[in-house]
Amino acid sequence: MMKVLRKIGTRAGRAAVLVAATVGLTAVLPAAPAAAAPPFFSSLEITRAHAGHYYVKVTGIFAADPYDAHGFVNNIRNGGVRYEVIGQDRFTELRSTYFRSGARQPGNGADWYLYATPDGIGYHVTMTVPASVVNEDTSSWTGGPGDEIWVRASFLDGAGEYRYVQHSQQVNGYFS
Repeated sequence: MMKVLRKIGTRAGRAAVLVAATVGLTAVLPAAPAAAAPPFFSSLEITRAHAGHYYVKVTGIFAADPYDAHGFVNNIRNGGVRYEVIGQDRFTELRSTYFRSGARQPGNGADWYLYATPDGIGYHVTMTVPASVVNEDTSSWTGGPGDEIWVRASFLDGAGEYRYVQHSQQVNGYFS
């Protein structure tokens, strides 16, 4: 009879340990996120415009939930997006700054827009800039692969606070 009670006790003990371990692991493991974060990106394109000028085109999305995106865009007042054209060189990094204020829906041939999307705050600008802005390696002694340009886009909300900042990919070329 004692052997039977020990077996039952041992089995019950093992079951209790197994249940406790399962509950413990469940409590320790983090819960899976409800939804993946929205995608965000910033894309840069540089093309020749006309003699001595280039088009700098930047398109992107500042990641935000749809409610925040609509709230920021609907209440933007004096806010907007600051675009900084930047060169890779150590001594001549900041090339030029451009600011587009307010919100504008895409379409009708607009050269810039800022609008709410399900993924966040969408933006686009096409700026015509002098070649000197994108021609950051003006001398042959730098020995680099030509000009290395990227853009930093910063979202300024209606209260005057910078909420989001993105960097585009670097574009290499000879922009003279």
